[in-house]
Amino acid sequence: MRWAEYLRRTYLGLYKPTNVHHSFSGNLIERIIEADNDVLWIQTNYGLDRFDTRRQTIQSFKDFKYINRMAISPEDDFFIIKDDGYIYYYQPEQKDFCKLDVKKIHF
Repeated sequence: MRWAEYLRRTYLGLYKPTNVHHSFSGNLIERIIEADNDVLWIQTNYGLDRFDTRRQTIQSFKDFKYINRMAISPEDDFFIIKDDGYIYYYQPEQKDFCKLDVKKIHF
């Protein structure tokens, strides 16, 4: 994708939390992945955040800090490889992550 096309498709805005207790886990944003249903997954220096842009809510996962690998499946499932080398997926019903029963990945 060309840079000009990317900029046309990208919305840059300032997030102003209405409550200081509902802010991102860190101030250094390392990665952002957009999911369906107005959700952004934001990797910061202190954890992983699930930001619902429509409801303006943030759910923080402090266990997912440092360097992680993130991916969204075609079915909109969110997966992450944690720094411990295991794959986790987000369960929307439980609003939490579950570790997959697979071999450890070395990266």
